[in-house]
Amino acid sequence: MATVNFEIQLDDELAKTLEQVLTDDATMLEINEAVAKWCDPYVPFRTGALATDIVISPDGITYNQPYAEKNYFGVDIPHNLTIHPLATALWDEAMMRDHEEEFLAEVQEIIDRTSRSEERRVGKECRS
Repeated sequence: MATVNFEIQLDDELAKTLEQVLTDDATMLEINEAVAKWCDPYVPFRTGALATDIVISPDGITYNQPYAEKNYFGVDIPHNLTIHPLATALWDEAMMRDHEEEFLAEVQEIIDRTSRSEERRVGKECRS
């Protein structure tokens, strides 16, 4: 089993907004679902067990196969590129190298949408 943690450099405004939504489990779940979606083409895929046996939660993404960590760090593992031609170790880092701008735009959309939703909820509660 391997849990992938990743670090993203954010501008100050986005970092502040992200800090505000980090306590919202629904938002974090949606962000982690986006991470899993964007990383999927980079996750090694021979039988599909590694790429599909995952748990996505507000706290992160866990790849459940016992060999997940070895694959993630690429220790003596030749990656089969037949189904996932982009498969590699450190798949989150590879995804960010290739799609950082698009990925961060999606994260920003999630944050904007959930922030507006939260503002509407708070506004509604204040009027009640």
